[in-house]
Amino acid sequence: MALWGGNGSGKSTALKTIMGLLQPTQGQVLFDDGDITAEPVHYRQQRGIGYLMQGGRIFPNLTVAENLAIAASRSDHRQTQTRTGLGGIFPVLAERADVRAGLLSGGQKQMLAIEMTMSQRPRLLLLDEPTGGIAPVLASRSWSK
Repeated sequence: MALWGGNGSGKSTALKTIMGLLQPTQGQVLFDDGDITAEPVHYRQQRGIGYLMQGGRIFPNLTVAENLAIAASRSDHRQTQTRTGLGGIFPVLAERADVRAGLLSGGQKQMLAIEMTMSQRPRLLLLDEPTGGIAPVLASRSWSK
């Protein structure tokens, strides 16, 4: 499923509301046949909702590998990231495993944020502008995997 609309039409607001970062003024947020409207963000993440904010979020002072390890540790699946597990979607990240994330290019930071979100193995994946800053050719090649 995709949510399409022009700038300012409420797409980001809808995703933030589903994730619990904003409270709806009316209605409910239902997931797995239950009302999660009043549940905190961490509960929603534990239930299997993954959210990539527009612009992504990383830990700039940690390495690429450390960022991925932290993200995976927040999942019930708790995968151990190894060098062979790095760069599942974006192989360039495996080459940059020991580089501080803050030194990556803007596109590589976005790739890392996507990998971090995916490492949690969410059942519902909310992506807000996931390809922002990533070269169009690389983005289309990566999403086709």
